[in-house]
Amino acid sequence: LLRNLMTAVSVERLSQDNICCLNTSLVFFIQARRRGELGQYLRALQRWEEENFAVGSVLGNFRQLLLFWRRYYVRRCRDCLSLEHSCAICFGEWESVVRDLTGPPDSPVSLLHHLPADRRAQYWPDEADSRALSPQR
Repeated sequence: LLRNLMTAVSVERLSQDNICCLNTSLVFFIQARRRGELGQYLRALQRWEEENFAVGSVLGNFRQLLLFWRRYYVRRCRDCLSLEHSCAICFGEWESVVRDLTGPPDSPVSLLHHLPADRRAQYWPDEADSRALSPQR
């Protein structure tokens, strides 16, 4: 179910009507992190990609979605509050798990960590891009 949610939409097709798939995926990751299982989830997804000759199709796509998620929610306070109230999860926890998942490849809870080194560049923006994608406060 999680893998299907993570790939149900791409950044190019993301809209108000389907952002719920992205947010529901994040709820799974929030719960996994609370139980100390975030790394296990990512390893299972990595294994699925390798076994199905689909490296990057889940983890890479999801990372791109999360980079969009950060830009989207940082500018929409009302949407942040709606997210908190609909799930009873503090927005800070949403932000924290997104920060973990979009972290550098040396972090075991980063999506990049679970992609082969030769594939990371296509999902890891250069320094100028990462500044543009970073939330502005």
